[in-house]
Amino acid sequence: MGLPVDRVIFWTYVQSGVFASLAGVILAAQFGAGQPAEGVGWELFSIAAVVVGGTLLTGGVGSVATTLIGVLLLGLIFNVLNFENGLGWRKTYGSLTGTGALSSCANMYLIQRAFPHNDA
Repeated sequence: MGLPVDRVIFWTYVQSGVFASLAGVILAAQFGAGQPAEGVGWELFSIAAVVVGGTLLTGGVGSVATTLIGVLLLGLIFNVLNFENGLGWRKTYGSLTGTGALSSCANMYLIQRAFPHNDA
């Protein structure tokens, strides 16, 4: 009775590996060669897209549809900034995304400490 935890974990890692390899093949095909440092910094973009989509960093709340909306919204912002000022916005955008994600985490932590939730 219950979930087969070992099997779920195994297939989760298999899916993660398959999708990561697919992303690597697509990225290499796009640039015509594999660059080892090509995706550096993209993790922060994906975390920011999930948070913008409404998923809590603490877990339990969120959906795939809202995450896709967050991805589309941040992709739109990234493309608009790229078109406005060429490639000059890339570094600034990465810095702003990182600063925003870090400050969001810090604010959430401070709010949770200021207003503790008691279940008792």
